[in-house]
Amino acid sequence: MSNTNPLYLHETGLKTLLSNLTKLQVLHLDSVDISRNGSQWGNAVLQVGPTFQELSMSDCGLSGNLPDDIFHLTDLTELDLSLNFKLSGQLSEFPKQSLLQSLNLAYTNLTGPIPDSIGNLQYLSEFDLFDCNFY
Repeated sequence: MSNTNPLYLHETGLKTLLSNLTKLQVLHLDSVDISRNGSQWGNAVLQVGPTFQELSMSDCGLSGNLPDDIFHLTDLTELDLSLNFKLSGQLSEFPKQSLLQSLNLAYTNLTGPIPDSIGNLQYLSEFDLFDCNFY
């Protein structure tokens, strides 16, 4: 986590910020420290529902497991969770109807196999898994 950006959200900040934004389509919180939200960030993001098109939370201090349902956000075209060194877990199955074009999970602690369903990502043009623990 870089210390050059003093922006942060307190314990309930992310959940409160997103709680009434049910039609939010684009969220860029790159370098905003939400580490105090612990592993609850996933629940806060998923509560918005399937409207996300772009979700970028690079270098936010995310921890805990990558939520399985994050790849089931049907309108999602861009997902960037890179530079979150304490983000762990495995990739879940990718749905057939995915619109995902860009996936950046570089510099995370994700592990395990890359699912065969990666072939379902027919629109994927950017894919970065640098310095992860996939096999």
